[in-house]
Amino acid sequence: MQTDSLTRTQILSTRTRHFALAIIRLCREELGPALDHRIIESQLLRSATGLAANYRAAIRASSRREFVARIRACVEEADEAALWLDMLAETELVRPDAIAAHRDEARQLTAIMTASHKTARKRLTSNHAPPLQPGGPG
Repeated sequence: MQTDSLTRTQILSTRTRHFALAIIRLCREELGPALDHRIIESQLLRSATGLAANYRAAIRASSRREFVARIRACVEEADEAALWLDMLAETELVRPDAIAAHRDEARQLTAIMTASHKTARKRLTSNHAPPLQPGGPG
């Protein structure tokens, strides 16, 4: 069972990193120097890279409490990235086809992080929580 958990952790770590890299490329290729572009670009870059960084910190957490806090930060960052991608779409600053996959990935990552946070929080308050495993709380 631990192998499955590590695999899921590695897959999610890769997904969050790839999402951040895709957002960096999107901003570089699609957004121009106009003020509205720069403001959204800054917020989107911060939230997407923050998601990857916080997930990396979560899987290296030294306690369940730290893991729960880091995963909560991941929920917030993923949701914020989704918001900024939605803003790009709704203001038509970027072609819809250029961001459709990113919007979908942001929603999926938000859902995954939310579910993970709920499970981790439940385990934190449970008397039957499994022991802390290398690579993040199990």
